[in-house]
Amino acid sequence: MLGFFTDPFPDEILYSAAARYHHRAKNKRTSVTARDWFGEDAYRVVVDFPSHLDYLISALPKGHIYTADILIEKHTLFPFYVPFLPAGRAEKIREYLRSSVDGGAVYPLLGMLTSKITLNALRYCPLCAEEDRQQYGEAYWHRVHQIPGVFACAKHKLFLNDGYAHPRSVEDRNKHFVCAEEVINLSLIQPLDLTNADHKVHFQIAEDVEWLSKNNLNDLTLSDFNARYRYVLFNSRLLTFGGSLSLTKIKQKFTELFSAELLNETACLVKGKSTWIDRLFNNPDGTQHPVRHLLFLQFCNYSLEEFIKLPTKIKPFGKPPFPCLNPAAEHFQQPVIEKVHITNKQKSDTEISGTFYCECGFVYRKFGRDEKGKRRFEFDRVVQFGATWDNALKQIFEQGEPNLEEIAKKFGVVERTLLRQLVRLGLTNKYETLMPKRLGKARMSFEEIEEKRTAIREEWLKMLRENPKLSRSKLRWVNETVHSWLYKNDRIWLQENYPKLKTKQTKYKLVNWNDRDEETAPKIKDLADELKSLPGRPIFVSKTILYRRLKIANLLKRPQFVPKTIEALETYGETFEDYAIRRIDWGIEESVKKNKPINQFAFMKLTGVAPKCLANNPLVKGRFYEALEIIKSRVRNI
Repeated sequence: MLGFFTDPFPDEILYSAAARYHHRAKNKRTSVTARDWFGEDAYRVVVDFPSHLDYLISALPKGHIYTADILIEKHTLFPFYVPFLPAGRAEKIREYLRSSVDGGAVYPLLGMLTSKITLNALRYCPLCAEEDRQQYGEAYWHRVHQIPGVFACAKHKLFLNDGYAHPRSVEDRNKHFVCAEEVINLSLIQPLDLTNADHKVHFQIAEDVEWLSKNNLNDLTLSDFNARYRYVLFNSRLLTFGGSLSLTKIKQKFTELFSAELLNETACLVKGKSTWIDRLFNNPDGTQHPVRHLLFLQFCNYSLEEFIKLPTKIKPFGKPPFPCLNPAAEHFQQPVIEKVHITNKQKSDTEISGTFYCECGFVYRKFGRDEKGKRRFEFDRVVQFGATWDNALKQIFEQGEPNLEEIAKKFGVVERTLLRQLVRLGLTNKYETLMPKRLGKARMSFEEIEEKRTAIREEWLKMLRENPKLSRSKLRWVNETVHSWLYKNDRIWLQENYPKLKTKQTKYKLVNWNDRDEETAPKIKDLADELKSLPGRPIFVSKTILYRRLKIANLLKRPQFVPKTIEALETYGETFEDYAIRRIDWGIEESVKKNKPINQFAFMKLTGVAPKCLANNPLVKGRFYEALEIIKSRVRNI
């Protein structure tokens, strides 16, 4: 148990508290502090994601107020990464930080192993350090200043100073715990120039990080951010409702907005075919460094605080409920429509259409976006008038003979449309003299339509007789007018009278599996012997190498047909144990050729047999020490 504990200050990184403890305890060696805090002499000092926190809590003096989760949330970089992780991954990271397993397992989960955004030195703000001295009596390392990719202090609008080389890069382990008080220089002040575009970007990143440190966003995940990205890009005409994303345009606009110097400094350059922006959208569960997300937020023209308030669903026609535009309904222009069907068959924005269904039966359609609701009380087409509209029109005509112009205006249609609806409802007796003039060309009678149908059918059948060898697609172009009329007006009959589809009959050659099996099995043995006899260091003759070099992977999908091939692979394909023993035997010959004694570690290096392999494989271990004796005796006798 610790005799005392250096309580972390607000926003102090846990490493800083450990460094202050190391200084006050006057420990000469880092291993002593590491054992006191983390239970291991060889504990690797970590600034961002320290592990063994459950042990630290158990070692604290009685009466403390800390838990492992408090230390994780308040004094590590954990909260800055959580909102940008896939669902469920944050809890795995939290478990690693609490436990005594290797803390290095955290970094692959964060995607930091492949990220070029690193922290090469512990950083500080001189004005923050001066305030710390006045309030707490000493300066300390702030965690908001230790996030890779953050170069400014949002509070004082200054560039951060490099105070001390990052502990990972320090060779002397006894210098791993360094207090801020030992290295800060209050006279080195570098103010931000917010009229400079690059400085303004650095300030906004620092401001977002500062806001994130004071607000818990643990409930957000990477999918929430991706949904909001798509919402913003849709409104910026860089994403269609159908999901087609203009990544080339996005990358072009991104590189135009930010300078190459800034992108290089923050390791956010967009070069090559597969950039981090491509991975941001093409790999929904892939992790990117938080600074890259914050930079992309600036590209979207939002701060982090503003961004998380955005909706996660794309709404090209604004927020429901939508107004009913049925002039005959009592709820005319009132927001009563909840049911909307949105389609986007093409990639262009103009092809977006929304069909709005009201309970009164009135259905209308809009084309194109209307996110801001400027066309909220307009429509492009009526799909269905509905019972309420029909009943109101019938009621007016039952009361007398209304003026067509006035009634059309009242019901929100033109006269021509009104007359067509009168025809549909059977209310045209009083307007028979107006119908030809108002409706245009008179419609054909049923008898005339049937006569035309018969004539066109005969024409199609005649085309079939005269062109018996033509396919469907070629026959269509013999007389496109006939085909189009039948397709629109008599499609079922047309499909029944198409030429029969001509299918190619491919003759498949049956595989003689017995012959293939008999032929392949000896080849496996010959290839294995050839690979094992190659000069130089032995190569691993695994089953995978054998079937790949012989190109017989397809055979292995049907193991029941090639039993001898499978048996040959099992017989001549090496295991790791066989391969290790063969390397040891090769090592004997190599050592004897040089005619020099060799010790255990040199022989391990020569053969590539690791201590872990010896510990887990008794046969390999026995052959390894037997080989050392053989070399010793043969070298002595030469």
